[in-house]
Amino acid sequence: MSHYFKLDARTITRILQKTLRCICETFRYLIRWPSDEEAELLKQKFGSFVHGPFQSVICVADGTEIRVARPANNERQRWVYSNKKKQHSLNVMVLCLLNGVLIFVSKPRIGAHDQSHWNELGLRDKFIGKSYGILGDG
Repeated sequence: MSHYFKLDARTITRILQKTLRCICETFRYLIRWPSDEEAELLKQKFGSFVHGPFQSVICVADGTEIRVARPANNERQRWVYSNKKKQHSLNVMVLCLLNGVLIFVSKPRIGAHDQSHWNELGLRDKFIGKSYGILGDG
C-alpha cells in the first residue's frame, strides 16, 4: 500500500489503525452474543453439518496478532514485540459462529498469548453449564 499510495509505511499503519477504530465503533452494536435460546437454535442448525463430538459446537475462537508500527520508545517496543511472529503487534481475541457471524471481538491487548488473553476475558464462563460449546486451537 505504501508503494501504491506513495506514503511512508508508518503513515499507512496510522491510517489503518484510525480506520479500524472507526469501523469497530460504527459496527459495535452489530456484534453481539447470542441468547441461550438463539444458541440452542444455532446448535440444531449447525448440527446437521458438524458430526461426531463437535455436534454441540456453535462457534470458534482464535486470537490474532495485529501488526503495528514499531514504537519509537524502547520500553514500548519491548511491550509490543511478539517473539511468536517476530513483529510488533497487539493481540485481539475473536469469536465467530460457524456461519462466520462475529459474536465477540476484544479490544487490542499488549501480549500475544491466546490462552492468557482468553482467561483474562473470562469467556469460559459464558459456556459453563450450557449444552453448546466452542472450538479453539491449541
